[in-house]
Amino acid sequence: MSTETPTHDRYGHAVDVVTGAVSGLAAGVFGSIVLTLAGSTGVVSRATPALVGIEPPAPVAGWLLFVLVSVGLGGVYAGVVDAVGVDPDRPSGGALAGAVYGLALWLVVAILGIPAALSAVGYAGAPPLPYLDPVALAGYVGFGAVVGWFHAALAPGVPAEPPADSVTP
Repeated sequence: MSTETPTHDRYGHAVDVVTGAVSGLAAGVFGSIVLTLAGSTGVVSRATPALVGIEPPAPVAGWLLFVLVSVGLGGVYAGVVDAVGVDPDRPSGGALAGAVYGLALWLVVAILGIPAALSAVGYAGAPPLPYLDPVALAGYVGFGAVVGWFHAALAPGVPAEPPADSVTP
């Protein structure tokens, strides 16, 4: 009896949740830098630590938690694209699939999940429920696009660009 997990999807490509996790790491670092540069440091230093009971402000713990959650969401992305049969043939296709994933995350996590969780832990800065912030929408879609791009770029056998001879005039 084998204890190995499947390593290939229905198309014969390697299924690698680790690639998804690495993609999530890249997107999490990117997202935390964007939030910092945009002046939204409260998300990372206050709201994120509050979700797990760490008294804010806690910028280092918040950053680590933010990136850790991003790693997990990248792994989930890898599983979702395999389960639904999405097979981007290049990073731009992965970015599009990732943007759709980011939209789905925004619909569930940002609009409902985070406001409810922050209210449940008594965080005074909890956003309203539902949280229909267009900046959050852009952030989640951007996160998803980065996850999808990296996941497709790191996948074995996926070319960075289509071959030159495949372009028709």
